[in-house]
Amino acid sequence: MEKIFRSRHIGKITVHPNFYFTALSSFVKEAVKRSGKKLKMIKWLVTFDAVTEDVCLNNQHVLYFAKYMYPEVTESAFVKAFLKKLDLYLWITHNDRPEILEFFLYYLRQNWDTFKDSTKWYEPIEVCIINKRFLNISTILKYKDAPRISPEDTDWLICRLQLEREGPSLDVLREAKKWMSPRRYYLMVQILLIFFTSPTISAAECLRLLWSSLPDAFLSLEEIEMALQAGLSSEIIRAVYDFYSRAVGMYPTSVEPRSLKHLSRVTVRRMLWENGCWIPDGIKLTGVPRELESFLNLEA
Repeated sequence: MEKIFRSRHIGKITVHPNFYFTALSSFVKEAVKRSGKKLKMIKWLVTFDAVTEDVCLNNQHVLYFAKYMYPEVTESAFVKAFLKKLDLYLWITHNDRPEILEFFLYYLRQNWDTFKDSTKWYEPIEVCIINKRFLNISTILKYKDAPRISPEDTDWLICRLQLEREGPSLDVLREAKKWMSPRRYYLMVQILLIFFTSPTISAAECLRLLWSSLPDAFLSLEEIEMALQAGLSSEIIRAVYDFYSRAVGMYPTSVEPRSLKHLSRVTVRRMLWENGCWIPDGIKLTGVPRELESFLNLEA
């Protein structure tokens, strides 16, 4: 007996515009490999009039083309066209290439009026921490003065932290949330995520940079103990505290305001950011002594 197979009706199949651009990018990539006019071909691709504004280069193509652009290209219009085809979120998520990221962010900052309404924004430092791209942090803190802490995003960090078997349970974290301020709670969860996912030298340097840019008082041993003692052993709590304290260069036993010198650094960096400066360039223009310049650049 003949079987009759019926399928659901498919109304319409459409192809996303990015499909064609990706195919075109692949052809250009192969041509670039064989051509002596590599930059000219890349420029043609990103300025091609028939390509719509909402398509992006995939991550592999960005990495391949960027290595020819950096550091040779200084033509602002060329870099702006390339940035319009770049998903910076994906780049930061998948790459630890701070020198190329600095190249992108520098031109992004110089052309902020072009990109401020069309660029998809999020907290890039948070993205780096969750994806363990710690080498990118120092570059991002040249672009912006400090991370923008959003307590509403704490759940995102907690979801990642819950993947670590040795980390505190969700119940323990919920208890800590009851008595900690939202901002303090966020900062503690951030430290825990870094410690339990990747307590490396680059992760410690990430913490040093973050706490050098923030005005907040250091987390004390007492705070960490109160927050975690219901779910972690005293040895692990001490290990978390020691990792954090070594990273920031302080061993606070109680909550104390940061120094006036540090708070001045935070203020200067924020003013430079608000006035559209690339932070190191803005600091250099102030004409302060080299030692103070290093301090403002979070180098000390």
